[in-house]
Amino acid sequence: MWCCSDRLETRIRRSSEYLKRKWIRSRSRINLREGKMFQTFTSLKLVGAEFISHVSTKVVNENIQLYSRP
Repeated sequence: MWCCSDRLETRIRRSSEYLKRKWIRSRSRINLREGKMFQTFTSLKLVGAEFISHVSTKVVNENIQLYSRP
């Protein structure tokens, strides 16, 4: 019983490591191909984050002005 479960565990571990390596390889290939796209996406994300923070700051400031009126 023990030998079988051990063997199975080793097989599972090996296959997961193999899949991980394969995934990393494919990711790096994709990254090479879509590096430009990723950079664009990152800059878009940064712009979006700045926009969101700007809008939320504006909303907060407007609310503060609303509630601080005498």
